[in-house]
Amino acid sequence: MNGQGGRQLVSRVTTRRVGIARMRRFALVLALVVAPILVSAPAAAQPRWYQIDPVHTRVLFFVEHARFSRSIGMFRPVEGGLWFDRDDWRNSRVELCLPLSSLDMGDRRWQQTLLRPDWFDAGRHPDLCFRSDTVELDESPRGRLHGTVSIRGVERPWVLDFTVNDERRFSLTMKRRLGVSASGVLSRADFGMSRDTTLVGDRVEVVIELEAQIADPPQVPASGDPPARR
Repeated sequence: MNGQGGRQLVSRVTTRRVGIARMRRFALVLALVVAPILVSAPAAAQPRWYQIDPVHTRVLFFVEHARFSRSIGMFRPVEGGLWFDRDDWRNSRVELCLPLSSLDMGDRRWQQTLLRPDWFDAGRHPDLCFRSDTVELDESPRGRLHGTVSIRGVERPWVLDFTVNDERRFSLTMKRRLGVSASGVLSRADFGMSRDTTLVGDRVEVVIELEAQIADPPQVPASGDPPARR
């Protein structure tokens, strides 16, 4: 190899080494600049668990009685909770079961009648359950909660119109509290309750007034099974 060729080879090697060194310095500078940003960037908001306050929560239903008036029933106490994302309600979800043992019709005889097999059939199906699928936003603070309701072992899609009344730190507890009003309509015939149509209407209006307070989520058993429904 002549002298000129050697000098060219050395020049190319030197240029390559300089280029590699510059790339390494750039990568180091980039890492030093970007890393603090990534560390300090807030994580995306996640739904938080809100424990239902049974003192200030009621699930009521209204059904026509012989065209004279509307009978009123309720479930109490209501226990459990829901996942709520105050930054994006669409991430919220609820799965709640109401035991028929908490049914209150204001009259023991009428109450026992509704628990019989030709009505709620509480012996075989002791709970009424609702599981949400999606949250549809409307003009704030309203929306629609789409999900599935299960009564007497029969599942049907159901939509609840809701209003988020407030979500803020409550001065009496110093914890964040959620207030929601919701309503929906069911047909009792859709769930196999079709007797006495001249006395009891088919259309059942459900009204929910709910308060819940932020809390630690329910613990999942060590077995990996989901926590028992309440």
